[in-house]
Amino acid sequence: MLSQYLEMPDLAYISDEKNYHQYEIGYHVKFLEDDIYDFSNYDIAIIGVKEARAAGFKNLSCDMAPDEIRKDFYRLNIPNPMPKILDLGNILDAEEVLDTYEKLEAVLSYIYKNNIPVIVLGGSQDLTVSQYNGFEGLEDNISVTVVDERIDLLKSQETITSDGFLQHLLASEQPQLFHLSMFGYQSYFTNYNVLDVIDSMSFETIRLGQVRYSVPQWAHIFQMADMVSIDVSCIKQSDAPGRSQQSPNGFQSDELCQITRLCGMSSKVKSIGIYEVNPQFDIRHLTTQVVAHSLWYFLEGYTYRTDESPEIAGQYDNFQVYMVEHSEFNSKPFHFWNSKLSNHWWVELPLDESVVDRFYPCSKSDYDASAHGEMSRWVFNLVAKRMH
Repeated sequence: MLSQYLEMPDLAYISDEKNYHQYEIGYHVKFLEDDIYDFSNYDIAIIGVKEARAAGFKNLSCDMAPDEIRKDFYRLNIPNPMPKILDLGNILDAEEVLDTYEKLEAVLSYIYKNNIPVIVLGGSQDLTVSQYNGFEGLEDNISVTVVDERIDLLKSQETITSDGFLQHLLASEQPQLFHLSMFGYQSYFTNYNVLDVIDSMSFETIRLGQVRYSVPQWAHIFQMADMVSIDVSCIKQSDAPGRSQQSPNGFQSDELCQITRLCGMSSKVKSIGIYEVNPQFDIRHLTTQVVAHSLWYFLEGYTYRTDESPEIAGQYDNFQVYMVEHSEFNSKPFHFWNSKLSNHWWVELPLDESVVDRFYPCSKSDYDASAHGEMSRWVFNLVAKRMH
């Protein structure tokens, strides 16, 4: 049973030994105190992982983050309506890092099977690999979005590290990585050879400058994702000082809230991981508060979650459909579907109607490009994956 992998958080510590008010999130959170894991009555699960040994000596203290985040998160006022939250506690300490990975994978696999989204509180970002491997045996093709100031693909080694974990996702055969989006990376932290590698695999690299002040326009990046991994260093230092890699540039804290809200709204996102928060470097809980606020917006986004994909029978009347022809596909037009309810967009690739996976999230700019006889990089990469 899962109890062999988990331990209760220190409730007295995270509550400061004060009772929660009925309008605070902590009042409504169910903490597991037995070995009964019935998820049918819950909307969202939370699990903490106090593991940072693969982060390097400069960031070992990020193993303190899960309960520090809980302290700030559970004192926030509830959204309306309030999702039902099940806090599974923290992964038990393990003698070896690989043991932690295995425990986390086992717990996440169980949660994924029960079809509720889970928030993973790290810990270091190498835990993304376990977040991914939890899908093994459940789904074959996984789409991942990583929000980070750097693209952690610099080290070619067998050991999983927080600054080299991506190679393990790229090399995975089970489950297979269908799509990867690197969201908000900063060019001066990024080796151009790494960009070439990701580009050659028809994956997405999206610079910080492309998305600043326009995060909601990139909703399709998160509609596409089965899981999202967020390194808190994506936020500029003045907003989030509690991290080992200090930098003056990055997302503003409210933009992280926009990102997590999109994650909550996406019916496809099954897990979101928050990593690399280091309370040792934090100032007056600024960073843990930023994360807590972003999780609040994940909850709010969840209350708007609905599966409105055009491939679902009976929903066609909710869409405006536009047909676009590309010269290289003479007999088969592309169809762009625009939701009348959310204003989100999908592209239907010119595949046989018997093919189920032919609808993919996109943006209005992808449609605009096609309407002017051009194919956006996003649509081009989808075509490369599904039609070549």
